[in-house]
Amino acid sequence: METTPSMVLPAIFADGMVIQRDRDFLVWGWTAPSTPVSARLEPAAGGEAVTASATSTADGAFAITMPAQPAGTGAVLTVFTSVHSVRIEDVSFGEIWVVGGQSNAQLPLRRVLSRFPRAIEDATDMSIRVFQAPEAFNFHGPQSDCAGMRWIRTGIAQRHVCRTHTPSRRAQRRRIRP
Repeated sequence: METTPSMVLPAIFADGMVIQRDRDFLVWGWTAPSTPVSARLEPAAGGEAVTASATSTADGAFAITMPAQPAGTGAVLTVFTSVHSVRIEDVSFGEIWVVGGQSNAQLPLRRVLSRFPRAIEDATDMSIRVFQAPEAFNFHGPQSDCAGMRWIRTGIAQRHVCRTHTPSRRAQRRRIRP
């Protein structure tokens, strides 16, 4: 994803992102005040490209409503003004699941590798994506962005964990002790 300094999108708008299928969706961000902003979606499967526009408010915020898309992968979303643009590649449309709560909601695969090595090694479905957000608390209201967020293609992440996992010294000592 390339970004120009005078237009900013939240971290959730990044290469590999997933958007809920079959529902209109919002593209938002910030640019100069009273600036016309457009979003163009180019589906990968030969579908017809669609463009929608809005004008930023006096504080530079903008929100563009895009039409619903069927399930699919490989789309390109470009958000642009007359001088600046952000291009987001490998956009997928599918089902969104929100997982949160207890510590097991963020259980790293390396902690269960020894119990499920085959299941993790065989998990190569590249269409499953995870949006990883850092643990942060803000009780003052909804946030429009958060630093440190990123999209992960799960097949890549799982294979990486399987190949590079080495137990900590503490874990190795525990195994050696009678």
